[in-house]
Amino acid sequence: MKNNTRGITLGAFLAASIFNAGLAQAADPVTVVSWGGSYGAAQDAALFKDASKNSGIDIIRESGASMSKTCLQVESGSVSWDLVVTGSGGSAAAAAKGCLEKIDYSVVDVSDFIPGMYTDYCVGTDVFATVMAWNTDKYGMPGSAGAPKSWADFWDVKKFPGTRAYRANNVDGALEPALMADGVPPEKVYEVLSTKAGMMRAIDKIRELKPHIAVFWGSGAQQAQLMKDAEVDMSTGWNGRFDNAKKDGAKVGYTFNQA
Repeated sequence: MKNNTRGITLGAFLAASIFNAGLAQAADPVTVVSWGGSYGAAQDAALFKDASKNSGIDIIRESGASMSKTCLQVESGSVSWDLVVTGSGGSAAAAAKGCLEKIDYSVVDVSDFIPGMYTDYCVGTDVFATVMAWNTDKYGMPGSAGAPKSWADFWDVKKFPGTRAYRANNVDGALEPALMADGVPPEKVYEVLSTKAGMMRAIDKIRELKPHIAVFWGSGAQQAQLMKDAEVDMSTGWNGRFDNAKKDGAKVGYTFNQA
């Protein structure tokens, strides 16, 4: 999958997914697990209401999407979720554990999909980027000679000394940067992540950086606030959050390279 951490909100098909022809004909309800707030409301308006109306299938939406909980349901044999919104990193990790059902592309038309926005186990629903951001007073403006340019730079604490912030509560956008920092080409990231060895490689790389991680962030608001307050020198996070932080006066820059 070429888009690695870009295009990273995807609907992952559970091992007991009911989106196949036989069950769809029975019009059983479909439980879709996503996130709450404005994101969930936007999905309702843009996707789920029309999908339910056009298919005749009731869609039950729940919050608290989690690949860990997804796998626990599958392992316990008590599956109540059908579709789960996650990132491509999370779906790759769950697929490697055998928690997801392969998508039958004989019934799912992807002829007009953006290349790289679907895999054996997930399809893309929206696009954003997990990027590395930094304090421009310390490292310079994006594109300048001394500014960070790659995930290898994020890990290079000798060339770019200072504190880091990293994602704590989800593998999405956490495993991919680690692999690219370890030399995996972007187009090979999800191939590597689809194996247990690949996941451990990413985790080991994060452990390597851990002594320099001052904060493990747990939300988009936190990642932006860390940069606004100059509490850390570099952070992973979402481009939109850093754009808003910059509008609020934060000395923050980021790059889409390897995003």
